[in-house]
Amino acid sequence: QIYLRSNYSHIYCNGVEHFVSICYNYINRIFSADQRRLTMKIDLHCHTKSIKKGDGSGRNVSLALFQQKVMDADVKIVAITNHNSFDLEQFEKFQKGVKDFCLVWPGVEIDILQSGSHRWHLIVVANPDNVEQFAKRCDLLFQGKDLETCTVTIQEVYHSLNNCDV
Repeated sequence: QIYLRSNYSHIYCNGVEHFVSICYNYINRIFSADQRRLTMKIDLHCHTKSIKKGDGSGRNVSLALFQQKVMDADVKIVAITNHNSFDLEQFEKFQKGVKDFCLVWPGVEIDILQSGSHRWHLIVVANPDNVEQFAKRCDLLFQGKDLETCTVTIQEVYHSLNNCDV
């Protein structure tokens, strides 16, 4: 069994089958057959940095706190999805810090503007094998924008991140 936790109903990928296939292939490559028989907790929505004013300082997570939270929750895969930002340096530090008991996947929570004034959040999770490309594409997507107030369209997300195996 695999449990997925997310607070949002908008999960972007190239179709659910594609996302499930990526997860399945990655899990089969990383975990042994015995490990795959166990129940696995997966968290696809984890904040580690305060980006927006309303985020609060509690979102600025140290490596030690990240390690402790992941161990306490017994999560085997976690996606770091900060608002409108992807920090490759922090991602790599946290990934190395939990490598013995958890996989960390790159992601971002994006403020989307749709149909004039309708805003919503979109969680994008990328294949960890493409983390460098994902980081560069996120940097370009948010370059020169105020991360507090910026919004992008779903079309901009698609054109920016589609080649990152999201």
